[in-house]
Amino acid sequence: MKKTLVSLLLTIVFVLSPISYAVDDYSVSINAFKKAKETQSFFKNSYGYALFPKIGKGD
Repeated sequence: MKKTLVSLLLTIVFVLSPISYAVDDYSVSINAFKKAKETQSFFKNSYGYALFPKIGKGD
């Protein structure tokens, strides 16, 4: 029973780890946009925002 619980917890940790790494990359970009004079007003007056990692040509 204890071995199963430990295995389950380790699986959850490994599955969720990439999510936390991705958040760090986006938070750096969001902070850069918030500090930029040209985009500060958008962050002050918006209900929410989205940051897309890549913008490419659609097929």
